[in-house]
Amino acid sequence: MTRNIGWALALSAVGMFTAMNQASAQGVKVKADENGVKVQAPGVRVDGKLGAGERPVGHTQRASKIIGAEVKNSEGTALGKVDDLVMDERGRTHYLIMTHGGVLGVGQKYCAVPLRAVAFRQKEDADTRWIELNVSPKTLEKAPTFTSDKWPDFRDGTFVKETDTFFLDAPGVKVRAE
Repeated sequence: MTRNIGWALALSAVGMFTAMNQASAQGVKVKADENGVKVQAPGVRVDGKLGAGERPVGHTQRASKIIGAEVKNSEGTALGKVDDLVMDERGRTHYLIMTHGGVLGVGQKYCAVPLRAVAFRQKEDADTRWIELNVSPKTLEKAPTFTSDKWPDFRDGTFVKETDTFFLDAPGVKVRAE
């Protein structure tokens, strides 16, 4: 039995090597860089460019370092804390859930902030991290909110449009330019 498995593996390796050589000989070209993947073959062309707002994995953040992080504006004014993250089925984070207002957790408001509206900050000489959201506390009071027991449906187009418009297009909100 072991001998049969060995032959099967050897034949499989030869087959893969042959297929790779045939692909190369038939003019198949593959190019991968920071902008995506391009594949060219006779009669086929695939251009896997990154979509708008996407970038290759380079600088990553651990969720445990984001959740609980303080949210400040560019003037250093504390706005709230990150309570949670909202991801889609592919694992892409779309919103961070921020709590603000209230006293000792009573009367807190929750708001979903599009990830595109924030910047991740860290002191160069320390492990101090925060999230920068360029709104004033007064503007933040006008943001769409929800309570801890009644979360919105993040697939609802009306909710997404209202939230994204507030944080990405509203007067008084400065979207980061990085």
